[in-house]
Amino acid sequence: MTLALLLGANPSINDCVPANFRSATFVARKVTGNQRELAKINKDFGMSYRFSSTTVSMEEPFKLRMESKVDDSTFLFIVNGVNKVARAPRSNINVRENVATKPGKRQTAFDFGLLTPAMLKDLFDATFVRIDRATGLAVFDLKYKANMKDNTRNRVFLDPQRKVMVRREWYSQIDNRLQATFVYTSFSNVGGVNFPVAFEVRNAENKVAGSMKYENLKVNVSLDDALFKL
Repeated sequence: MTLALLLGANPSINDCVPANFRSATFVARKVTGNQRELAKINKDFGMSYRFSSTTVSMEEPFKLRMESKVDDSTFLFIVNGVNKVARAPRSNINVRENVATKPGKRQTAFDFGLLTPAMLKDLFDATFVRIDRATGLAVFDLKYKANMKDNTRNRVFLDPQRKVMVRREWYSQIDNRLQATFVYTSFSNVGGVNFPVAFEVRNAENKVAGSMKYENLKVNVSLDDALFKL
């Protein structure tokens, strides 16, 4: 238990995230994917579950690369800061977008179960909710910075000792309705960081819609800048 909790003080969210995280690479492999249940989250959510695996590279701050293959077609998605590109050469797709004012389209490590200091500085404002008595987890609400004008809310359940996100509840910006719950079921300590390696997503009906696991995980390794070139 942290000193803040022993003294009865509200924990700082910055004390609950891995300050030493710099980069990671892994393969995200689909374990299950029920398109009917995924569609209840939103119409596009099931897209990532159509791929059996995706090679992921990420680097602080706000660099992300995802590459998937289906038959002889390659799908590439890169985010670098507030800019992103989606490419599918065989389909003649090369779409660029600036997402500075569209944070919901700004995919980050958060989408893979990792909350980092850069996100708390430049993407989210955090509000302490409570210490969950049953689990000892610190509960915070995350909202995008006010200038982004997006009311989406995420409620995160953090383990202050391991500095991991154990659970995330995603609420709609339109009506504050619960859209999905992500439960991170397994973690590995690699490169000095406790990193999620398995999770399941449940829709608002609490039905498991999909699950994934991460393989070949490497953390805090040197990555070539060319990986994130737009």
